[in-house]
Amino acid sequence: VVRVDDDRNSSADVFLCRFCFDGENISRLEAPCCCSGTIKFAHRDCVQRWCDEKGNTTCEICLQV
Repeated sequence: VVRVDDDRNSSADVFLCRFCFDGENISRLEAPCCCSGTIKFAHRDCVQRWCDEKGNTTCEICLQV
């Protein structure tokens, strides 16, 4: 999840998928690995697409399988 300051409402946080940067489907965000902070959450479909393109399921950041 990436928090982005919104100039229209500075007290509101916008959460984004770490792969597609979509902030519209926050209810579908999951924590697929041990990453934390702004890269912790992603949509399941985005993670699946990323794994399919990479050819394996190991996170390149935290190395969790």
